[in-house]
Amino acid sequence: MSERHSPTLAQIEIGEPIAETALFRVVEAFQPGGGRPAVLKVTQEGVLDAGAVARCLTRAGRARGLKHPHLAQLLAVEGEGDALAFVAERVDGPTLEQILSEADRGWPPVEAGARWVAQLARAVDIVHARDLTHGAIRPGTVLIEGGTNAARLVDLGTACVEREAEGLPPAAPGDDLEALTGLFILLMQGGPTGKGGALPEPLLGMTAELRDAGRRPRSGNAFAAAIEAGLAALQPSARAPETRPAPRPAARHPGLAEAPWPVVAPLVVTA
Repeated sequence: MSERHSPTLAQIEIGEPIAETALFRVVEAFQPGGGRPAVLKVTQEGVLDAGAVARCLTRAGRARGLKHPHLAQLLAVEGEGDALAFVAERVDGPTLEQILSEADRGWPPVEAGARWVAQLARAVDIVHARDLTHGAIRPGTVLIEGGTNAARLVDLGTACVEREAEGLPPAAPGDDLEALTGLFILLMQGGPTGKGGALPEPLLGMTAELRDAGRRPRSGNAFAAAIEAGLAALQPSARAPETRPAPRPAARHPGLAEAPWPVVAPLVVTA
């Protein structure tokens, strides 16, 4: 669906309530012309004043219809008085927060975690190219999509509500890159097997560079390219000759042949 043909709120079919948070009432929704699943978020009463609604509407409105394989599309955003409503594509799968909370079942292997961050960085670059930011990149706003095991960034546009409610200025692109850096370093704790251990040298070197603010990539695409180069250096053709183990069954996503966490879980709504 192109931005020009994004639905209006009146065209969205409203379903059952999903959850309530301090900032939002969250309801299931369905898109027109086929009923594809979506999520409707409406701000709670008193969270925003009319001025904050106008500011968020302007910022989020520019994100409407923005498409990328690793970004949940914002389908519609409308405001009236002190209320603001967002309709976004629904992504089914566990959040990264869910996955990391199941530490007893193993951390994601670092190659998988690195690929996820590279995917997110590519999506963030598209957001920044429109002179926008996400502003709320964290494990709870990253879903690992069931069936593909690809990372999808959700809640595009809603960070404005969080920041207005807390009296903070709009996020800057550097805030998103800082969040991606923190996510990458966090995921590198899994080690090669998901159970800790020494990092492979290319990822170890990148982790050290990211800890130095002066050496960090300056864009999402540069961030992704650095990760992808490190992952390429881990491929057998780039390593010294070694005895190869017996072939394993194909993984749903590189690095996840023995993923110990569920790849599909009920939708989790983030504030």
